[in-house]
Amino acid sequence: MKNIPGPIEKPKQLLVEGPDEIAFFQYLLRHLEIVDIQIQSYGGVNSLKKWFKAFVRMPNFYTVKSVGIIQDADESANSAFERVCNVLIHAGHKKPDAPFSLSSGNPRINVGILSGPNAQSGMLEDLCLMTVEDDSAMECVTDYLDCLQTRSKPPKNLAKAKLQAFLASRGEPIIGLRRAAEKGEWNWDHPALTPIVEFLKSL
Repeated sequence: MKNIPGPIEKPKQLLVEGPDEIAFFQYLLRHLEIVDIQIQSYGGVNSLKKWFKAFVRMPNFYTVKSVGIIQDADESANSAFERVCNVLIHAGHKKPDAPFSLSSGNPRINVGILSGPNAQSGMLEDLCLMTVEDDSAMECVTDYLDCLQTRSKPPKNLAKAKLQAFLASRGEPIIGLRRAAEKGEWNWDHPALTPIVEFLKSL
């Protein structure tokens, strides 16, 4: 199935990487009672350039007032931001001066970079874990992963491993970030989400 933009149905567009991000932001928007934002998936970092080029050529793109683009920081928040900015410039649109700020032009564009506690690296999983950092199970999860790294091969992606261990700690184990969002496992009011909440409200 080709990864192409869907029909533009709302004046505010939120572009995210994949299914996990779609679920996360669907439930966050529902919690915030924001109903005028349409979420679309561009299918990952390497697909954004081609996808966005098709997106701005949609017949009713002129109805779009603002666009939010979400991307994981991964190893470098600065590099992630620059990658998105290059896509915008290539498509003939103005880039914002910094993450979480609106560009000038029409439509106005905001780029949100998802990171972990140090704000310079990380991904959606890190952000989700920050919202449950006070959960009593997190100490056990940390001990478990520390033990694994001394007795077995360490996980290639610590954030993903930690998230799955946390979800396994629930009374009824949950599989995957999407299902966790559906079940309401993330604390939507946690201060760690403040930049993302303000980002969504800015659109």
